[in-house]
Amino acid sequence: MTGEKHEDLEIYNKQGEFLQEFYKLNDFLSNEQTYSILEQDRIDRFEQNIEPKLTEKFLDTFKRENERLSSMSIDNLGAASGEFTAILFQHLRKDYDLEIFYNNPELAQPLLECEKT
Repeated sequence: MTGEKHEDLEIYNKQGEFLQEFYKLNDFLSNEQTYSILEQDRIDRFEQNIEPKLTEKFLDTFKRENERLSSMSIDNLGAASGEFTAILFQHLRKDYDLEIFYNNPELAQPLLECEKT
């Protein structure tokens, strides 16, 4: 790694440490743009990590019930699975991950700009 790249990385890390030390979750949530980033990250993490598992479990349960000759019947299984997942998502505790800003301090620029005015 060249000296210049190493210095850039060091500055980047210090910016992340600055954000971590001086800004709390409520600061990020109170800014419209940083809130939007946090919310999209939360949605993305849910869609990548939880939704596929929920869908698989939902479909497995439905399949098992049909194999048992259950009277359980759903006209549009995909839509029902999506509705089930959406209901769960709405009721989950909002878990925001500030690491996105600590690792990418440029994303916090709208918050920092707001502080200057």
